[in-house]
Amino acid sequence: MINNILEVFIGCVLVLFLYQFLKALYSVFDQDDTEEPTYDTHGFPGEVYWKIESELKKKNIFLSDDQWNILLDEYKAKIAELRAAREDVNITTDLIVGFPGETDAIFNSMLDECVNIGFSKIHTFPYSMRHGTKASTMKQVKDSDKKDRVDKMLRMSDMLESKYYQSYIGKTLEVLVETGNFGLTSNYIKVKLDKECEVNTFVNVKITDVNDL
Repeated sequence: MINNILEVFIGCVLVLFLYQFLKALYSVFDQDDTEEPTYDTHGFPGEVYWKIESELKKKNIFLSDDQWNILLDEYKAKIAELRAAREDVNITTDLIVGFPGETDAIFNSMLDECVNIGFSKIHTFPYSMRHGTKASTMKQVKDSDKKDRVDKMLRMSDMLESKYYQSYIGKTLEVLVETGNFGLTSNYIKVKLDKECEVNTFVNVKITDVNDL
């Protein structure tokens, strides 16, 4: 009697195992290759999000959606602290666009955040796949989309940079002379001087116009 019960039990376990195995196998081969997976990067650029997540996982730290949003808020709060300490601080950033899983919605959200933060310049590059990395196994963004997003981000950068420089027209700034008629302010604005000045000296300069230097 006991042997019969054991045989039935073992048989049920084997059937359940076989069912789970076939279910998993089916899910692998039933994937729709045309469906592009998406990832909520919570306002962070894709490569920044995955870098943060990777470092957190090493410490067995896992964040909820609300906690990711808090992290972005903390980042913006730190920038606000910098501006409170020095209103004219020149804050730039580097961004890689077209990271795997980046949708139009995620990219547009990133554009909005760049405006909200008020970067004065954005150095932008398209994501380039590296074999052997986690990202190389993910659904890749089309090259044409990456190019389009880089162009949009660069136009955004030009707009933000021009707005930042325009805010100094009419103001007098201290400039460190690097060459005869070019120098840099303490917040890294390149200034063209209207006359030759001694190199490695400080001069006070009134900003009258903004041009490509």
